[in-house]
Amino acid sequence: MTWVGWLVFQSPDTQAWQNDYLQGTGCEMYTETLSPSFTGMTFPQASELCFTKLKLLLLAIEIKGEGGADSKISINPRGAKIAANTQGFFIAQSADEVKRAWFYCKACHEDIKDETLIKKCKCKNLGQQQRSWGRDLGNVSQSFVYSQILKSSLL
Repeated sequence: MTWVGWLVFQSPDTQAWQNDYLQGTGCEMYTETLSPSFTGMTFPQASELCFTKLKLLLLAIEIKGEGGADSKISINPRGAKIAANTQGFFIAQSADEVKRAWFYCKACHEDIKDETLIKKCKCKNLGQQQRSWGRDLGNVSQSFVYSQILKSSLL
């Protein structure tokens, strides 16, 4: 943000919508695997938790077909349930913010009020589930492609 933009952003005289707009100009699309705590939730439940608890905007999820061979990106799929190892598509300020969706553990983070405190926990159950899934780092480029597809479909 430019120095002038920062001054406008910080001004108490600036209308709320202008502050929101200026903050939104710094947002980009990111993908992250949803933590095991999201498994079984509906998309509306997951997006509400992301918004209210994690301060993230979850727009879409990857839905895998039979056997995981085919997948599609579904924007706001009302009836969809979150499966294990589901990829979420977020609008956020940084990739670090979106990591909260991966680190979120209901057992450890349910009572936390400050979203910045949601970090990798020491919960044995969450760590074991995440290790058993394995973070498929080879799909980083695939996630980027999904991001580009979603961006182009929104334009």
